[in-house]
Amino acid sequence: MEKFIKAETMKAMIFFGDTAMEIFYRKTAERKFETTRCADCGYLFFPPRSLCVKCGSQNLKWAALSGRGKLYAFSWQERSLRFPKPDVIGIVELEEENLWAFTRIVGKYEDLKIGMPVRVDFVEVLPGFVLHQFMPE
Repeated sequence: MEKFIKAETMKAMIFFGDTAMEIFYRKTAERKFETTRCADCGYLFFPPRSLCVKCGSQNLKWAALSGRGKLYAFSWQERSLRFPKPDVIGIVELEEENLWAFTRIVGKYEDLKIGMPVRVDFVEVLPGFVLHQFMPE
């Protein structure tokens, strides 16, 4: 049995044929934090989508996000698949148009505060496979 999951296997588990998510993770590997915006109605989503949930259009464009926000909620989990325990996870309210991101939070649980400013950071969890995470500014 292999000690680690291969990057290709991890990607297959996440994408399930979703082109938007595949592009998102490719951009994340380049340390870019982007999502999709509907070119017809202007609706911005996170996570990215292949279809506008507001108007049904498939005319979507990629838009860069600032990578900044405020810590809205957080908790820790005793067991973690990829990171040392306890792993802090949370919800970040992004600066852009009331978007929210469920994400890993870098930092000690006891040092975090609701409403504190955070910024995006990136972590390579497998060779060639990068995830976003947020850390206090």
